[in-house]
Amino acid sequence: LKGQYDFDGGAYVYGLIGRADLELEVSSSFGSGSASGDETGFGIGAGYQFSELVGAELGFEQYD
Repeated sequence: LKGQYDFDGGAYVYGLIGRADLELEVSSSFGSGSASGDETGFGIGAGYQFSELVGAELGFEQYD
């Protein structure tokens, strides 16, 4: 979930919360294994939209 506030002139700031789920399964002639996990986190950032096609963004995200 991401919330964003746009300023006049192309600048914006945002905040987000998220959840990531990972599931991995590997098998070969030597054996098999699997791993899984989930994490929740948050992020903040700012950006500038130079044109319709070009923009720049700097952000920080932290997941547990």
